Amino acid sequence: MSFNPVKGLDSVIKAIKEQTEKTEGALGAALYMEGLDLDAKAVKLMPVDTGRMRATHYVTQPQKTPGGPVVEIGVGTDYAVYVHERTDLAHEVGQAKFYEQPLNESRSGYAERIRARTVDNMAKDVSSVPVTAPTTPKG
Repeated sequence: MSFNPVKGLDSVIKAIKEQTEKTEGALGAALYMEGLDLDAKAVKLMPVDTGRMRATHYVTQPQKTPGGPVVEIGVGTDYAVYVHERTDLAHEVGQAKFYEQPLNESRSGYAERIRARTVDNMAKDVSSVPVTAPTTPKG
């Protein structure tokens, strides 16, 4: 009887890598979905003057990093940070802290939502987001 532990070990390592990639993909898709929810709430609060800032909001596709997938949410204008942070300005439409407020409101239950979405994505074999999802800010 011959025994070849390297062949078996290679097979196990390959299976672990494949499962890790699927899990990270499902997690990335869950983060993307959470980002879309946050972005939708932020856009409703976003001040409007010319409409340029609202027209450039985005949620990026998940990016692989050493710490796991990352999704970026933002606005593609150079002045958005000032509009967001200036609580001393009155806006006819919208308000300051248009991203911060919904982010703070969504903190409760965040980990559970991400876990549930990841598990659901794994069950549905979802390990990516549509290729049409933006990779950079609009505009």
